[in-house]
Amino acid sequence: MAAPSSSDCGRPANATSLLKTLFDFFPSYQGFATVLAEAVSSLDLPVAVINLKEYDPDDHLVEEVTSKNVSAFLVATYTDGRPTESAEWFCRWLEEAANDFRFGKTYLKGVRYAVFGLGNSAYVSHFNKVGKNVDKWLWMLGAHRVMSRGEGDCNVVKSKHGSIEADFTAWKARFISRLQALCKGERKPCGGNCKKGKCESNQHGSEAMEPRSHAQEGFHQRDAEVRSPRVHVSLFSSCIWRC
Repeated sequence: MAAPSSSDCGRPANATSLLKTLFDFFPSYQGFATVLAEAVSSLDLPVAVINLKEYDPDDHLVEEVTSKNVSAFLVATYTDGRPTESAEWFCRWLEEAANDFRFGKTYLKGVRYAVFGLGNSAYVSHFNKVGKNVDKWLWMLGAHRVMSRGEGDCNVVKSKHGSIEADFTAWKARFISRLQALCKGERKPCGGNCKKGKCESNQHGSEAMEPRSHAQEGFHQRDAEVRSPRVHVSLFSSCIWRC
């Protein structure tokens, strides 16, 4: 794969070099994929859309280790906390790999990712379970989180921003900001929330971050570092489910 310009996040010579965004979406929210793709394109980064249902992690996920891609997973939680049908194989593979000692804790070291989960907080015990699990399993395999997980809530009463669309818009803005920082080769900031040696910027697997000591966070250093200013972009899309 050809590398993009590191000076201004310019378009790579090879247009197949991309940011990977994996979508497992509600039919009524397919427009989210288009909106995010357009936002990424505005940075002069090429975008491809690939169906997650047709994506075989066993064959391709490890390739992301050296691809310089950023993978953004937009995943929905379905009945009883399960993934949608289109994401079942991907989630099953990821869970088994994360808990299989033969893969190890560095299997996906080099993979850069972000997660946005979609769900309904009316189902308290299963709210955004799939997004939380995907975030956790990727990290367990050594992947590098470029930003904290976002959560969209169909329950407008509990939604952090008043609607699932607004939740997504807020996360998208943060994601685009992170891409811009990655293009410039910047390290992930703490966000100005550090007090007395505690950092709120990297709580593992949580949008609502809790303070943790810098000294005790092995994953903090991994999630904060940026190894390369090169950012490539791709979109994986599969659709099933509604609020």
